[in-house]
Amino acid sequence: MKLIGKNSLSRLLVHGSFIAFVLQLLNLGYAAFIYFLGTEHSQQFEIPLTDGALVAITTFANMGTGLMYLAYYLVFTFFLCKIFQGMSSETTFNLDVITWLRRFALLNVLAVPFLFFVGYLQFQEDAYLRNDSYLLLHLVLGIVIYFMLAFFKEGHALQTQTELTI
Repeated sequence: MKLIGKNSLSRLLVHGSFIAFVLQLLNLGYAAFIYFLGTEHSQQFEIPLTDGALVAITTFANMGTGLMYLAYYLVFTFFLCKIFQGMSSETTFNLDVITWLRRFALLNVLAVPFLFFVGYLQFQEDAYLRNDSYLLLHLVLGIVIYFMLAFFKEGHALQTQTELTI
């Protein structure tokens, strides 16, 4: 099976990323509904083989932060869908893919300071609760996408030259 082009793996990835986008949209809609109700929820989880329990409390501030993360990943999956849709077209190196790759790289690189700041605001008192390792992954992903973008620009230039010579 081909990776790029019509009837390829990228076509399957379009469908998969679209399903992920719809699920993210539903998740964001549900979380926004709960957020705007303004209610606080608490859930108790029993820890097996001990007499302890873990209590999770959803507050208005936690839900606001969660909505920002959900909105980010909604845009993330939408960009993935558009990139794979462009890659599954007849023309492999097209300007549509280059545009969406640039936006996706910017999203990943610029989101790192924003998400770090949001996480810092949420866990100011309890810095040990903050998990920032995924931010490094987004930064590396953005840099790798910039390299991919350079390859696609070069491929588009070569493809345009080839079409002009023929």
